[in-house]
Amino acid sequence: MLNEFQSYHEPLFKSEHALKLGQIHCMILVADNIYEKRAGLQKNISNEKFDFSPVELTLFGEETAGNFIKWWVRKNVINLGQITKRIEEIMPHLDDLKRASLKMNQDSSINKYEKLIVELRDFVEKHGKDIDALYDFVSWLNELGDLGPCVLFTHPPWSTTQLSDRYLRIEKCNESHVQRSTEIALGLWSHGMPTLARIRNEMEGDWAQSVDPEYAGGSTITYESAFPRASRTILNEFALYFQRIRDSVELVQSEVISFSKEDILKNEEFLKLFISKVLPEHRLECELWDFKKTISAWCNMKVPELQSNFAFSLLLYETGARYNEAQRLEWTDLDPERNKVTIKASKNGKSRTLSVSKRLMSILLNLPKTEKQVTVFKRKANGTRQATFRKRMKMLARTHNNPRFLKTHYHTFRHCKALREYHKTKSILHVKKILGHRNIMNTQRYLELYTEIYGDLKPENYICEIAQDTKEAKKLIEQGFDYVTGTYDDGGKLFRKVS
Repeated sequence: MLNEFQSYHEPLFKSEHALKLGQIHCMILVADNIYEKRAGLQKNISNEKFDFSPVELTLFGEETAGNFIKWWVRKNVINLGQITKRIEEIMPHLDDLKRASLKMNQDSSINKYEKLIVELRDFVEKHGKDIDALYDFVSWLNELGDLGPCVLFTHPPWSTTQLSDRYLRIEKCNESHVQRSTEIALGLWSHGMPTLARIRNEMEGDWAQSVDPEYAGGSTITYESAFPRASRTILNEFALYFQRIRDSVELVQSEVISFSKEDILKNEEFLKLFISKVLPEHRLECELWDFKKTISAWCNMKVPELQSNFAFSLLLYETGARYNEAQRLEWTDLDPERNKVTIKASKNGKSRTLSVSKRLMSILLNLPKTEKQVTVFKRKANGTRQATFRKRMKMLARTHNNPRFLKTHYHTFRHCKALREYHKTKSILHVKKILGHRNIMNTQRYLELYTEIYGDLKPENYICEIAQDTKEAKKLIEQGFDYVTGTYDDGGKLFRKVS
């Protein structure tokens, strides 16, 4: 039976663009098989017996399962500009393929299988430029990484049934795999068999259930009688293929837009780029993507020393205070009603009042203290705090087999705060005030560093304005500005919009 269908499909295997469509799906399937192995989703089949035991996901599988596109976008953060450009280029081609395949599905009135094959062949040749563009796009995804094409074949937007109907276990694209992938993409092969044969089997099953049990004759269901239903199914599956590919690209585009609204400084790939630029030239001690582990290393509220160090690190992270400013923080500097702390000036800085999280304020208020203790952090800890910090970083470096922790220092938190605030507001004056700089030239280096990094990442550019009262805020909102944050000591509130 398979040889019979092979001969029917021969015109497709002689069509340049039909085979190119097969190559597209074959590349997608190879990437999908690589993903399944890494994620722990693929099981071995031995002696034609399948292992029905539950799958055991790898750590990578747990991280990406059901959320692959989101993971992939963040993994390729340094390529977001290129991804956006490529999506803009491919979408018109996918729109054409989607519209044309849906129209063919609605208008077709073919009554023979051979004519259906010819119609499918003529369609792909007519839309050769669109298929060429899709082939180039999938090849480019593969160049970004061997899992790139998987973004076009994942749930969502595909359903699990739609994925399994179009799945093959293959490791590379040879001639037979490309031909079978061509049949799958065109809707001619599903559920592991030719679609026409599958529909005939389904109809035969329905007939067998309805026939008189005493009937002794053979089946009346032929390929010819099954063809009208099979033809509708094939054309529907063919149109669905382009629709789901387009939906997948649109989902990637949506995820890129969503990600651009997040704080990119929390992303590991961005921070790796950050480090590669910072360490050689600026020598800032900033392995910033380890901050969560750095802070959580102290988080053991049953040990007073660790409790104090955790509060100290979190204070530096949220306020960007200098080490000696945090050491001199007094109980009277805490304002629990407004969740604010007053950072008193060091000899090179200016005093300022800054907002902190409820969590930090609660931790600070619950630190152990004596009646005579003026400062929040005990004076006797001054000489040992940094030594303890270095010892803790060495422990983290050994535990995680990660030498980056050895480059993290207390001042790293200040650098991180500066870049986070500039990313959020695009206001160098705001950053100057947060850091307590007397000279704006000291703040300017963060703008230069930020511009250098984002020169590669091409983020949105913002215009920032300050409203001093409701009237000014209303005017800015009418001009398209969005509220960012406030209020500050001068009563101002920050607004921004994309330039």
